[in-house]
Amino acid sequence: DLLAIAREHWVITDETRLLAALEAGGALRRRIDALDGVEQRVLQAMAVAGVPVPAGFLSDAANVGLADAAAILHALEIRGMVGHVSDGWTPVHDQIAELTVDGMSGEALTETERAVARAWMHSGSSEQALRRAGLHYLRAGDESAAIDTFVKWVRIQRQSGDRRAPRALAREFIDRDDA
Repeated sequence: DLLAIAREHWVITDETRLLAALEAGGALRRRIDALDGVEQRVLQAMAVAGVPVPAGFLSDAANVGLADAAAILHALEIRGMVGHVSDGWTPVHDQIAELTVDGMSGEALTETERAVARAWMHSGSSEQALRRAGLHYLRAGDESAAIDTFVKWVRIQRQSGDRRAPRALAREFIDRDDA
């Protein structure tokens, strides 16, 4: 109701309300909410991951086939929601990621954190993938899975000759002083 067509041109019917809606992210929020369920799951997984991720990762995290994930990513790219960078796919703007996460229920966010953690685990056992998985398991409140992931990461560290105390390793693993 804030825009109308008059004589083949768009006109603003209430500039104050339009600016307030844009400032509050209303237009972008509506664009995110208008996505279908699978598109939202892919965007949510991408936003929760917090870093560019490949299509296969999103396929795994959103529980869709790889061909479907590729089609969804293409559709989201056309809509200006996501973009492809050298390392993978990412929301084109931080606000899209923030609004996507903010719009999730607590339960949906927890499950997406778990799904992203599992996708990191499936992506390989690199040190970085394990650290990311552990962080997402912690965010999901799944301490048992986080500990199992930490143990796998410590084994890699030990094999490479790292003999630091477990507390120092835990601090590095989750990049927090209160580890």
